[in-house]
Amino acid sequence: MNRVLINILLTSLFLLQSAQAQVKEKAHSDSMNTILFKVNSQKHQHTSYLFGTHHAFGKVFFDSLAIANQALASSDLLIKENLNIPGEMAEDIINRRTEITQWKKYLSNEDLAYIENLFATSPTDYNKMTPTEMYAFLNRYFKQQVCLNKTINNTSLSLDDYIGTEAEKLNIELVQLTNTLRTTLSSTGTSADVNGTFGIAKGATIRCKFLQIQGVDGTTVSSVSQDAEAGSITITDGTFGVAKANSLIYIDGSSNSAILEGKVLIDKYPEANQTIYLDLDRILTAGAAS
Repeated sequence: MNRVLINILLTSLFLLQSAQAQVKEKAHSDSMNTILFKVNSQKHQHTSYLFGTHHAFGKVFFDSLAIANQALASSDLLIKENLNIPGEMAEDIINRRTEITQWKKYLSNEDLAYIENLFATSPTDYNKMTPTEMYAFLNRYFKQQVCLNKTINNTSLSLDDYIGTEAEKLNIELVQLTNTLRTTLSSTGTSADVNGTFGIAKGATIRCKFLQIQGVDGTTVSSVSQDAEAGSITITDGTFGVAKANSLIYIDGSSNSAILEGKVLIDKYPEANQTIYLDLDRILTAGAAS
């Protein structure tokens, strides 16, 4: 069976070109009126789908895309930016920062009061957000409240999270592929400090924009220093180039979480509480740090 991938990239690039890709005719020869791309390779028989998403849109939008839903239903694996793991979510990363943004340099008193009201019940400390992040948030908020006319009682998920829940209903495996540099790389080398290494196994393939040299068969992780929030990785068949802190690194072939579902039949109850053990070696392939 061919393994089908859907890459959920959180970007509005394709979406802004046309949100009605399935029904709208191509207007110009140099434009791409689509948000769903089918990817094939002559090297294997697998089919992949690249779907451009936008955080602001959700259930109603995706449900209207019949072809995208068919592509999801035919998939074995869904690759998202993240899996909303506690401690690794956007607000967790932002709240751990120590640098404070002086919003009075950017906003009037009236605008600052508006921002404070928006974040009054938010788990995110907006004082630690960057101006770029605040722009992205306000852009998303505008699209939800104005373009979609989303009410305060509407608790529908963002587009990528909604697609994730639909994948779970179809028993499709979910993985996340990103990690970020913890410190700036000022010179080329084979090691990089990252923000947490749990779930990164020896032998996993990596991809990033600052991979200066890459092996013919790809670049893989040769060793990992284990750490929940820090740590480092060393690669083989490749070299890192110069890169800024928080640059993205994509990890293929390993994951820091797994969802196990099933039913446990109990036909005899013990007199006292018992601990039930799962032999994970029969279910999962454990990753090796080094």
